[in-house]
Amino acid sequence: MAANQRGQFIYEGRITDEMEIRVTCIGYKPVNTKYYPKKQGIRISIVMEIDVQEINTVVVTGNTIAIISKGDTIQYNATAFKTLESDWLESLIKKMPGLKLDKEGLKFNGEPVRIRIDGKAIFGESGIDALTNIKADNVEHIQVYDIENEEDKKIGMKNPRKHKEMNVKTKNKADIYRNSDITAGSGQNLSKGHSLYKTKWDIQGRYHYFYEKERFKLDGLHNNLPRKIADAPSESQLSTVYFTYENEKNKKLKYYTTNTFHNDEKYNIKSTTQEYFPTKDFNSRTFNNAQRDKHFLSSGKTKHRINLTIGDISCEGEFAYEFSNSRMRKYNNSTVILDANTVASTSVKDYNKIQGSNFSGKIRIAEIRVGKSKRIFITPTLQFDLFPKDANGWRMDTLLSSTNRIYIDNYGKERNTHVNGSIMIMGRLFPLINTQLNYSIRYTDISACRTAIDLFTENIDSTNTFDYTIHTLKQNIATFLTYQGKKTSVSLSPGVSFFHRTHNEHFPQTIETPQNYCFFEPQFHFSYRFSNTTNVKIEYFLNHNMPSIENIRGTIDNANPLILQAGDPNLKTPTAHSVRFTLNSMNIRAASSISLQIESNVTHNPITSSSQYFTENTYLPKYDYTALKGATLYTPTNVGTESRLYLRAFYNKLLKLLQSNLNVSLNCEYLNIPQISQEKRNDIETKSGRLNISLKSNFSRRVEITIGGGGSLNLQENSTGNNSKLVGWNTQNSIRADITKKYRLTALYNYSYQKDKKGYGQKIDYQELNATLTRKLGKKGSIVIGAYNLLDSGSKLGLRMYNDYISRTDDYRAGRYLIFSFKYVFIE
Repeated sequence: MAANQRGQFIYEGRITDEMEIRVTCIGYKPVNTKYYPKKQGIRISIVMEIDVQEINTVVVTGNTIAIISKGDTIQYNATAFKTLESDWLESLIKKMPGLKLDKEGLKFNGEPVRIRIDGKAIFGESGIDALTNIKADNVEHIQVYDIENEEDKKIGMKNPRKHKEMNVKTKNKADIYRNSDITAGSGQNLSKGHSLYKTKWDIQGRYHYFYEKERFKLDGLHNNLPRKIADAPSESQLSTVYFTYENEKNKKLKYYTTNTFHNDEKYNIKSTTQEYFPTKDFNSRTFNNAQRDKHFLSSGKTKHRINLTIGDISCEGEFAYEFSNSRMRKYNNSTVILDANTVASTSVKDYNKIQGSNFSGKIRIAEIRVGKSKRIFITPTLQFDLFPKDANGWRMDTLLSSTNRIYIDNYGKERNTHVNGSIMIMGRLFPLINTQLNYSIRYTDISACRTAIDLFTENIDSTNTFDYTIHTLKQNIATFLTYQGKKTSVSLSPGVSFFHRTHNEHFPQTIETPQNYCFFEPQFHFSYRFSNTTNVKIEYFLNHNMPSIENIRGTIDNANPLILQAGDPNLKTPTAHSVRFTLNSMNIRAASSISLQIESNVTHNPITSSSQYFTENTYLPKYDYTALKGATLYTPTNVGTESRLYLRAFYNKLLKLLQSNLNVSLNCEYLNIPQISQEKRNDIETKSGRLNISLKSNFSRRVEITIGGGGSLNLQENSTGNNSKLVGWNTQNSIRADITKKYRLTALYNYSYQKDKKGYGQKIDYQELNATLTRKLGKKGSIVIGAYNLLDSGSKLGLRMYNDYISRTDDYRAGRYLIFSFKYVFIE
């Protein structure tokens, strides 16, 4: 006799005074017992013991067992992955094959993972905060397993969808985690003639409290250190406070809040040279631009969410308020040189001040059950967003060929209003098929006014004055039919979108443009699980991207007389087809994992920018405007078909040799981008590949060395014959070593090199060296001496080839600096 779909055993035979019951279940020892209905009644309790011999176990052997597979559960033995003393759980996770941590969160074999600690949601629903609040040496083992989707179970799906969950078994079995520390440091810039901040400072601290029903986080920092990101400003001063609180003590009423305050001062200094390829109109043409920016930004946001459960109905309310205050000073000097002669130059100074606020809210009923079986769920949602903004400032242009003019720009008010309503209906059609109907409607109202006053004549400058309103009504209808088998999942959605957009503006003449769009946007998803360690996915999307108001505006923008911009009201809507194939696999015995993704994107009628250069003053009757000699007009246009093909592969393996982790990543791209240059078609074809290999070795719990590097190749060809062949390589090396019980040395060295082996022979050469020495002061404190950017010359040179020119950009950087800091740990 087997259990039915509800897990019940129903016996329909004859009842006797004495019956023998035998119970068997995979993974448990069989039970034989006597049952006497008259004495024991209709209820009996049967307890089964786990039979470990029944579990299909695969073990990776070595000095210490690293990975074990037990049925649908993958178990990592923490002691097999060495980390340094005081490392957090995050360092341990990064060494485990199959687990990957990126900007999107933690994933196992490409599937999102939520984290539990000793079976409890101590760090919230996602549990991501556990990675930086639990010490690595406090972990015994980590288990990854499947959990069934609650919604699918409620509607009676025979094979509910499965999601990944990770349970971290700790040694101390704590119910509460607290971490509190503060760091304060000061230092000096070592590069003479560099840096707006000769004195460096860094202050940061945190207090974290996590309990299964209550969580509190407070983080803050204030420093003027260089940013560690690719597009970092030349110099900056940053202050940030981040505070969150979650209360789930009451099962029926839960409260969540997130609050941030941000104050940022950025300074950018850069110079750009654009060398255009020769044409029949000129032998040489150069555009030089020197730029200095000062940007001050203060912003804050507070968000509150309440979850309320009344019987079978669960409601969610969310409200947020956001404000920003932005001031920018910008200085630009531009020069156009044609055949060694300066034909135009301009000096532009800007000062802009923008104040804005945003109030938004959302009300959502998580589920309303209807029908006799209560297996049809309705989820309505209402959202709104109000965004008023004030802007004012001044601007001064100095033209070589005209009188100095000073006028106020960006002065006026703006108001954005968004209202969005949606409803989702989900239910079961058949035991293996569920259906979901989504309908949403969004209304947008934007109104803005900008006034420019020429202070030289005290008249309104109508060329730079405009006001407009935009009304958009968007409706989406999508039906998802999903087949859910034990290993296979197939989802199909024939989505439809309706747009109605109207905009009225004065720029400088009155324009009224109603637009109606109807798009068919289907989606298809297929996934198959070969096992709990191997899966494959195939996805297809069709999207339409409406042209922006700026792209369809049929007037000219001459705010910068040398760089003119105009739109085209007759632009077509680009249509993008995307296909993605993903394979994730983990080999338990080899302690390795591999991820492969192939993606193809084809866009019909893409919008590109067409440029027209004027070698003399030229009257443009379409816009009733005379373009200056040396000016360039940029207009959007539809052109041909754009193709993109991507290949991404990642391999990770745990090596016995020196307790090492091997990581190999490969990225290949093929791009065919249609362009228009000087009113001629110029397609750019790019083939590129990047290979990176890194080896992280832990000789013991005292030394960790990372050696990595890679190479890149970028081949670019275009219709004009101005081709390039960029060859590059890079290396990233680091060491962390506990020299003694009290001293730790950390050093990082990066080097990158790129050279054009064809064409103009330009190159990029950049290197970075940082080093810190930490002295522990007992269990609570430590002193750190750090030297950063030791090989930085104070600037960074960048090279990029476009469809008709090569651009060289020299970004100013802060240079070398030394900082001395003290850290004190209150609670850990």
